[in-house]
Amino acid sequence: MPFSKSVFAENMRRRRVVLDMSQAELAERAGVTPDLVWSYENEKYVPGADKACAIAEALGCTINDLCGWGDPGCGDAA
Repeated sequence: MPFSKSVFAENMRRRRVVLDMSQAELAERAGVTPDLVWSYENEKYVPGADKACAIAEALGCTINDLCGWGDPGCGDAA
């Protein structure tokens, strides 16, 4: 399955909201700026592998989950 910027953005936003996390909090946990989080969620930029890993870790899921290639629960099921 190819990468979709819109799927990544939507899954990232959805997971952040489920965790009741602000963009600023996600940015701090992932080591990026709040502006960059906004840019990813609004499909302005695509994160590199290092930033995507950090975002996934901060959100408690995997890159595959964010890309829509994994469990749709984004790591909720254990």
